[in-house]
Amino acid sequence: MCSSDLTALIIAAAKNQILVVKELIKAEANLNVKDNSGVTALMKAVLVNSEPLVKVLIAAGCDLNIQNRSEERRVGKECRSRWSPYH
Repeated sequence: MCSSDLTALIIAAAKNQILVVKELIKAEANLNVKDNSGVTALMKAVLVNSEPLVKVLIAAGCDLNIQNRSEERRVGKECRSRWSPYH
């Protein structure tokens, strides 16, 4: 891993590359890995406001209760209320 701990999944999510994210999920990428700031691919998807990407990551099993390091807040509530197919 590089010094910033960015993974292919986090980078693809930050760039809203849904097809790449789907391929990484098929390849069994770790969905809940965090970068140095404690940010996950799901958090990146929320930051880029990509409903389709958020839904893909939730359906794949991302943990909605992971907290980042700086804000110590959970994205799960926002994901559930805005995009979850289960709300």
